[in-house]
Amino acid sequence: MPLPISSHRSSRSALSSPGTQVSLYDAEVQDRELSVVAQCESLRYKLLNSLAVRRACYGVLCFIMESGAKGCEVAVSGKLRYTGLPQR
Repeated sequence: MPLPISSHRSSRSALSSPGTQVSLYDAEVQDRELSVVAQCESLRYKLLNSLAVRRACYGVLCFIMESGAKGCEVAVSGKLRYTGLPQR
């Protein structure tokens, strides 16, 4: 049974006009392939193990699409390379 999410409210939302109501629901996903949390963790471990960003994202995307998803979008932003050395 889906549970309502009350913690994801934004005061700057375009839907915050009077008379507008938005309901969000979170349901447990049985398939690991379609679980957002599982796929984000998978992508995280791939990136931490120095796999190229494009290759890591493509691997996750293919895994999701092969499981029967109708669509998927993977977005990565921020610092993508870490050498372990301090900057000069």
